[in-house]
Amino acid sequence: MTFSMKSGNQSQHSTPSATRVIVAGAGPVGLSLALDLGRRGIACVLVGAVTVEQGLDRDRVRKANAINNRSMEYMRRLGVADQIRDAARRVERSTLDVAFVTSLSGYEIARFVDAFESSPDQPEPDLSPEKYLRINQEDIQDILRDALRECPSVRVLSGMRVAGFTDTGDVVRVHIETFDGTDAGEIEGQYLLGCDGGSSTVRKVAGIRFEGEGSRVRNLNISFHSDEVESRNVHAPASMYWVVNPLVNGYIGSDKGHGRMTLWDIDEAQEQSIRQDPGKVISAAVGVPVSVEAKSFDCWYAHRLVASTYRRGRVFLAGDAAHLHPPTGGLGMNTGLGDASNLGWKLAAVIEGWGAPALLDTYDIERRPIGARVVAQANLQFDLPPAAFLLPHLDAPTDAGNAARAVARERIMNEKRTEFFSRGLVLGQSYANSPATIAARGSLNSDVVQYQPTAEPGARLPHVRLNGSSLYDKLDRHGLTLIDCGGSAAEILTMASTAKQLGIPLTVLSIPEKQRAQYERRYLLVRPDHHVATWSDVPLPEATMRQAVGFDIH
Repeated sequence: MTFSMKSGNQSQHSTPSATRVIVAGAGPVGLSLALDLGRRGIACVLVGAVTVEQGLDRDRVRKANAINNRSMEYMRRLGVADQIRDAARRVERSTLDVAFVTSLSGYEIARFVDAFESSPDQPEPDLSPEKYLRINQEDIQDILRDALRECPSVRVLSGMRVAGFTDTGDVVRVHIETFDGTDAGEIEGQYLLGCDGGSSTVRKVAGIRFEGEGSRVRNLNISFHSDEVESRNVHAPASMYWVVNPLVNGYIGSDKGHGRMTLWDIDEAQEQSIRQDPGKVISAAVGVPVSVEAKSFDCWYAHRLVASTYRRGRVFLAGDAAHLHPPTGGLGMNTGLGDASNLGWKLAAVIEGWGAPALLDTYDIERRPIGARVVAQANLQFDLPPAAFLLPHLDAPTDAGNAARAVARERIMNEKRTEFFSRGLVLGQSYANSPATIAARGSLNSDVVQYQPTAEPGARLPHVRLNGSSLYDKLDRHGLTLIDCGGSAAEILTMASTAKQLGIPLTVLSIPEKQRAQYERRYLLVRPDHHVATWSDVPLPEATMRQAVGFDIH
């Protein structure tokens, strides 16, 4: 590792010697990857984002406001799930419901109860040890940053960004600068992770193109304050109200006077008119005139984009740098955290020597199809805005109005179901297509809503509770886990010895007989990201263990 400073204090920005990984971007994906590596003692540098103190107005930046249960399982592995749950509890959220209304003072058309809990059915607590939580992305980032302070192998360069890099084939030399463009020198590492957002410098310099359609639809967010909006609301509490009327194509929400509104398909002339008189469109959503104070406006575009590859040489992409789509379904940050969960352990395995370099190729093979599926699903639902359900007489207090609302309700409940209930998409992701997955049946879950737990190779290991504790808490967080469902002590000892000879960290975990049925085989080999690498009724041979960590794959 080399580091040169052209200005400033060298000690302030010096980096750990023998830096292994440079992470560009200090959003939730970059922070999670840095923490994942830091928990293992791997030397890395996190090139951070601009802070609020440096002039970024948090209120104007589109951020996630929820984390799903699969992402929380990753946070559990990183050791920060308790802190995130505590932070979520401090935010008063009365409901996760999503309501479709003609206006806040008009008729309710449809309601998704406990939306985003991943299923329209009653919750099944043993499917996951975690729940969907409403929490702002900034709070998650604060928690991850605090946890990084416990990792001496991680150096954070706040207020810096990656300006360019050179991949020599042996190392990556990264040029950094301050956010005002001042040259801040060069750092060097084995790998560079581009977690630097949709306009990723890392992706552009790597020459990786986005495939798909960018800037599909122009939209507008409004942040406002009003003491009247909530008092005019006649409906039961909801986390958001989708407004279906001819004057508004968007949704609105307000809590203790602080409101947000998102409007679909707004051209420049409409935006200018709204900026001049935001009260007009907000009053239309409420159904009666209200006084409002606009705090900020944020114009944004809906994209349908996936990177042509998630890897080029020693450079990897994750999060928005790899896939861009509208926020429908709450899939953005959560998909990026899925990228991090997949990539982190593989980098560690290769750096620590128990994984083959080819293991890193499986990151693109496994995650890019997931990214493409999420991008397609988010756009499918984005193309069904509130205006898609407009009908004549929808707000009429007549029989015709009742009939129109009944028709609209049926359409909404059928067509918007996959936006608000996506357990199959969230928990049913499979890497059966991966060369590091052995004995897979090749089946991939295609149902967005329904999730059927399976221990098939490639799938997420079905969750159970063992003596009151989560199965996932007993898995090896840094290495592989051999799940024993009735195997013999001699066979287990042989497999453990094989893993030791190969240098593969392995934990053996026995499942009680009464809980074995869903695992279907006597032995399962499970990765740190909870996905099943293989299963078998006979002892796993050396070749299988090697393949699971990237050796002898093509």
